[in-house]
Amino acid sequence: MKVYLLMSSFCLANASCSLAFGLWVAGVGDEFPKVRDALGLDGLTEIQELNPWIELKLVHAGARYKIPYRTAIPPASWSDDCPAFLTLDDKDIVPSTEPMNSISVTNTF
Repeated sequence: MKVYLLMSSFCLANASCSLAFGLWVAGVGDEFPKVRDALGLDGLTEIQELNPWIELKLVHAGARYKIPYRTAIPPASWSDDCPAFLTLDDKDIVPSTEPMNSISVTNTF
């Protein structure tokens, strides 16, 4: 009985993630148009609305960004996490453990 309850609560926890957004960790050379194409979006408006504090032309490798949760077009795929992480291709992306709003970029000129 305990095993059944444990399994039921685990399934409910996974099925209860109903967020309208996912996360994307930018890689070196990645840009938001790659995300737009991977999700079949018409433009970048939805991404900008989820990230009002950023300039979409300036993508920082390793930074996490909120993106709309839509069906991914292969080879892109979503993780089973909540929120889900988008992977643009076969490479493994390890999400940062920093909160999204605490990520900063330092110029090294």
